[in-house]
Amino acid sequence: MDQLFLQKIEKISTKLEATGIKTISPSVYVSDFEGLEKQLQEMPMDDIDGLVLLVLTGGTEKMILKSAEKTSKPIILLTDSENNSLAAACEVIPELRSKGRNPKLIFSENLEKIDVEKIKKNIEVFQTIRKLKNLRLGLIGSRSPWLVSTIQDFELVKDKVGPTVVKVDFSEFLTEIRKIPDSQADGVSEKFLSNISESKEPSKEDVIQAVKIYLALKKLVKSHGLDFVTVGCFELIPEIDNTGCLALSKLIDEGIIAGCEGDLEATLTMVILNLLSSKPVWMANISSFDLSRNTIIFSHCTVSKDMLESPPVLRNHFESSTGVAIQGDLRKNAEFTIARLGGPKLDKMLLSSGIVNRNNLENENMCRTQAEIKLDGSVEDFIKNLLGNHTVLVEGDIRSKLRSLCNELDIETIGTNGFEK
Repeated sequence: MDQLFLQKIEKISTKLEATGIKTISPSVYVSDFEGLEKQLQEMPMDDIDGLVLLVLTGGTEKMILKSAEKTSKPIILLTDSENNSLAAACEVIPELRSKGRNPKLIFSENLEKIDVEKIKKNIEVFQTIRKLKNLRLGLIGSRSPWLVSTIQDFELVKDKVGPTVVKVDFSEFLTEIRKIPDSQADGVSEKFLSNISESKEPSKEDVIQAVKIYLALKKLVKSHGLDFVTVGCFELIPEIDNTGCLALSKLIDEGIIAGCEGDLEATLTMVILNLLSSKPVWMANISSFDLSRNTIIFSHCTVSKDMLESPPVLRNHFESSTGVAIQGDLRKNAEFTIARLGGPKLDKMLLSSGIVNRNNLENENMCRTQAEIKLDGSVEDFIKNLLGNHTVLVEGDIRSKLRSLCNELDIETIGTNGFEK
């Protein structure tokens, strides 16, 4: 029997390693508390993303609980139909939940045929949670005064989601912008202009000024050790007669998630979706919806160029008719996950998905980039469960990963009842 168990351990470890997941496996399986204690002491608990316990037999319930006590990291229980493996897991799961843990049960009739991709997806969620706890979110300036559904409790952000919020005074931002000479911004602006389809309202001087905003933000990111930012961007308009739309677009293209209007919840949603998908994300307003067609129109004056099906058009900012905004078309018929973190305790996530039904709407009464999304689930349910205006979209269906992450962070997922892959 010992040899059979060792073979199971080796085969599953090999399969996980083949998917890029590094495992720390014992050389022998653990069958008593003395052996368990020895193995737990040897494991670098601070360096792991999660604990994967291969439950080989019944009678191991207390050993599972002992293992869980050694780390606060997420837990996966791998089980099969032999030797009361599943029975042991079923017995211990309620006790783990009573201690505030959310173990993930993965079952297969035969452990050698277990769904390794499912294990990998859960470990990727664990890795995302670990990354979130080490990130620094820069709040540059203040949130826009009309954002009445957003929080300003920095400790709650850290305790619930993980990142440390770093407040950067807006005057420092303005000083950095004004220190940048035209000559430094000119080369960047020329390169940017070579990758657009046209510039309608903005002049070359407008673009140079917008590039200065981008360069100043990059400097602040470096000097304050920030991983991502949200900017009180409307504060720029009376000071320098320009906007942060181009800057935020370029930062996202470069992998630095950047949100608008000092909206912490929406920016946190952006970074979560980015980490789970490794793709650029879009923060947008909810501008219109049609219950009969089950569609929502999202719009905003900035978007990552990497999300567009063709080079964008440069426009002026919708609300202020000044500065530089980005008008582009999301890929038609592409599937998007749609989400928003919120609630007074950051304990809810609005979640849905849909297909780009129409782009290139060119409605002059909305922000410049516009997309009509046909939801998989009910638009009526989506609107009933809103957690605020700003909503985040990422290409692809990552709802399953997002639900797993929310489960680990004790965040309730709400929204629509669309089909989930």
